[in-house]
Amino acid sequence: MEIRQTGKVWEITDVLAGGPAYSAGIPTGVYLRSINAIPLDSVQALEQFAKKIHVGDSLVYHIKAERNEADYVLLVNSPLNISHILFSLVVGIVVALVFLLLGFVVYTKKADDKRTIVFSLMAISAAAYFILDAVTLIDAKNALGIFSESGVTLGGAAIESFVLIVEFLPILFLLHLALIFPRERPMIRIRPEIVRWMYWFPLLLIPTPKLFLNLPTIPTQVAKIVQPVALFIFQPLLIFMIVLYPVATCVALLRSYSQSNVEEKQQVK
Repeated sequence: MEIRQTGKVWEITDVLAGGPAYSAGIPTGVYLRSINAIPLDSVQALEQFAKKIHVGDSLVYHIKAERNEADYVLLVNSPLNISHILFSLVVGIVVALVFLLLGFVVYTKKADDKRTIVFSLMAISAAAYFILDAVTLIDAKNALGIFSESGVTLGGAAIESFVLIVEFLPILFLLHLALIFPRERPMIRIRPEIVRWMYWFPLLLIPTPKLFLNLPTIPTQVAKIVQPVALFIFQPLLIFMIVLYPVATCVALLRSYSQSNVEEKQQVK
């Protein structure tokens, strides 16, 4: 279940299909006032309460709509009991294992070839992405039906940034592979430093919006300056890169295909 804080109220914006809130019939567009009589603005009390929750417990959500208020009894359930989460988890793990096996097989065939190394790294990073995605699916914060928020800490922002970097790595390695397979593109032979900056630029950029937008520890006056910069400059730039890298990969592969001999065209296919 997703909740958005606006001022001093918490609006339920989304309910996970098959989850506890969905089963309890909690609608979206209403306001959550308390959980087991603990107000949502009592952050520390909610955090202590959340630590004591177990599968099978019942929670009472006090909901306020436009004209009435009501209590909803929510039965805490395991994410693995939700069919589409279990299915996605199994598929994610299987796909990750396939990528790992593929990377291992290709690497053992020609371990001294740079192209083989890049391909294997791409396969490993893709496996890490799918495993991370599978772990995220069973994150209990949404599926258990408990929600508390005390602001993002430095450690939390760093973890989220690390997750974003892991998710971006397959795109980086795939572009690198497209630039050197089946042969190095002329631009790489002339300007080899392009590959270095192709990695460093996004890896330095990705943590920036997360750190500056979410850190509550920076002084208010500093936040008023750096947070708009992160919001209006770094985030659009990051979105542009997420689009640019796959497009550049496709262009590189198409150009390599058009300039390859028969055997190399078959490899590209």
